[in-house]
Amino acid sequence: MATAQNIIDASLARYKDSDEDAWVDDELLAYLNKAVGHAHNVLVRHGSEMAATLTTVTLATGTQEYTLPSDFLAVVQDGVWLDDYNPMEPVPYSQKIYQGSSQATPTRFYLTRDRIGFIPVPSAAATVNEYYYTTPVTLAVGTSMPYDDLLDEPLSTFMSSLAFSRDELDTSLLNETFNTLEKSVLDVVDRRSPLRPVIHKPYGNRME
Repeated sequence: MATAQNIIDASLARYKDSDEDAWVDDELLAYLNKAVGHAHNVLVRHGSEMAATLTTVTLATGTQEYTLPSDFLAVVQDGVWLDDYNPMEPVPYSQKIYQGSSQATPTRFYLTRDRIGFIPVPSAAATVNEYYYTTPVTLAVGTSMPYDDLLDEPLSTFMSSLAFSRDELDTSLLNETFNTLEKSVLDVVDRRSPLRPVIHKPYGNRME
């Protein structure tokens, strides 16, 4: 996988400024992190698996709440389930109060700022799967690029575009830079989607 430094070194901005007179690596890295942040928000907004990861929580009898992963952003739809894939229903925190301390197999979950809780309180040990959207990674120069290098080119283009427009007062250029990255990200999302349009083969002079 490419590192952030690889992306900076191969970028159009560095090609135009090989002596780092206009943009040092730290400045380009800041633009690259801005690119990652925007791309990640696009992925989450469109429900892409590229922004999600899976973890597990081991439930203990009588323990209702568990710490969320440090990179937790939001739960994917139907993203919390027991071992045999029984999706749990998301409910507001207030249901914890209504339910009380009765114990059984959990069927619902709620979220607080940094914890996930289960209703009813678990009555036995079990494994719960959590499929969730992560927060965007913050890159250092030696950090591997996210998304399995699938977005390296549009992220690099965004980084260079921000560098080129640093001293521009025309906000339309900045908007165009963000819009271009969003379109590029969505193109990758569409290509990876298993729900693709059916292309019918021709039969004679007809399309079937």
